[in-house]
Amino acid sequence: MITRRLSFAGVAVLALIGLSFFLVAGCSDESEELVPASASPKTPSPTASTLPSASASPEPTPVLGAPSAYFEQFRAFAAEIDSAVTSGDAAFFAVRGVEIEVTCRGDEQVGQCTNQRAGTVLRGIPGAAWQSDAFALNPRAEYEQLVSQWFASALPNQSDRYGDGAPRLVALAQSSNQEVLAIASLLQDIGSQQGIQRQCRIFRFSFVDSDWVLVGELFCYATATSDDWLSGMCVECYDYWERWEET
Repeated sequence: MITRRLSFAGVAVLALIGLSFFLVAGCSDESEELVPASASPKTPSPTASTLPSASASPEPTPVLGAPSAYFEQFRAFAAEIDSAVTSGDAAFFAVRGVEIEVTCRGDEQVGQCTNQRAGTVLRGIPGAAWQSDAFALNPRAEYEQLVSQWFASALPNQSDRYGDGAPRLVALAQSSNQEVLAIASLLQDIGSQQGIQRQCRIFRFSFVDSDWVLVGELFCYATATSDDWLSGMCVECYDYWERWEET
């Protein structure tokens, strides 16, 4: 097992960045209702017969801000991410994971410290659910198993408007704090009344001590929330987004 070691300053900065990212990600109250892309409000006109026929609406433009100076390096590294996703190599992400520590106060009502005694120290790779308060710290070994099971749950023979259901790297992005993001996706049958849903995992990377390290992740459970990350249209999600060249 490869052990990820960072300088004390590097870990401290990553912990602060990671926690602030989750606070922003968990504060949205947007509904998860999925609106068909073709739906648009129309106003009836009594003189419609005299008007020219409506032209097709232009395609929405993804969020295309200015990528950081080292984004080009991230693109090169993304080829390795792509290979790991398509081959189901969860260890690729786990060995790069930076574990952070959280000391519980003992009175938390949500999160990983719920029902924990004051002073309990939890350690793991941080993860959060997009558009939710759900947050967890997963020890490296458990995180590898978690991601491995996710890859294995894919339904490659199913498809939707984003393509087939096999695991693949869909896009790269950059957050407002210059953190770079690799957006992977697959189709999974989540059972119950929801059935097959498009899910995505947003792997959060930073370049620390001359290496790319995984500082945490975001997870999208259903198609409605995955759309924010797969469409490139979510201004609150990222400052820059680009489709991965292989998709």
